[in-house]
Amino acid sequence: MLLAGDIGGTKALLALVDAGAVRFERRYRCGDFGTFGALLERFRADAREALGAPPRIDRASLGVAGPVSDGSVRLTHRAWQIDAATLGFGDVRLLNDFEASAYGIDGLAADDLATLQAGAPRAGAPRLLIGAGTGLGVAIVTAGGVIAGEGGHAAFAPASHASTRSCATAAATSRAPQRARRWRRAIPRPRSRAPRSKRAIRSRSQRSTCSSPATARRLAITRSRCSRAAAST
Repeated sequence: MLLAGDIGGTKALLALVDAGAVRFERRYRCGDFGTFGALLERFRADAREALGAPPRIDRASLGVAGPVSDGSVRLTHRAWQIDAATLGFGDVRLLNDFEASAYGIDGLAADDLATLQAGAPRAGAPRLLIGAGTGLGVAIVTAGGVIAGEGGHAAFAPASHASTRSCATAAATSRAPQRARRWRRAIPRPRSRAPRSKRAIRSRSQRSTCSSPATARRLAITRSRCSRAAAST
């Protein structure tokens, strides 16, 4: 029996496939589990209850939201490490999640697609997969195969009052109101100042310039020289 899975930063989809047919599938919130191993044990228990017997899994193929290297992957947006050698199956293949999606696009039917911009595709031209989830996933399909990639991952850091208000609005319907309040405090609100007269501005400039005795002496010398120069012309 094959274990197929799509493991993201927010959710995980697992299914048992036998002879080309899905025998059991279940969706889980990743935040409910400390490790992928704990999630896998829960899936096995749910499958045993649904099928009436422990599932005999001899191979697995998992698409994981992170870069895969030497049979191991660490999720970009979750502190999970998945190692093929420790899962306990005879044959395990770990792929980047969008790499796995790229291998499946040729199996999509016409009614699975939505056209955003009409055009005539070129035969053999590279194809791009991109998707915004917990992170940003990217894969490229070329004539030579699939190129997996991590398009980019960035946390939202408001740097203006408009973006801070947007963050606070979004956080009001999320589970992170404390973070929004911390961001609001981190960015001071702008102060509206009434226009001042030229005399008030000059007086303030003189006060700030004469903040030390040495500066005051230099200013007095400069004024004296300017006065002598004006008298001689």
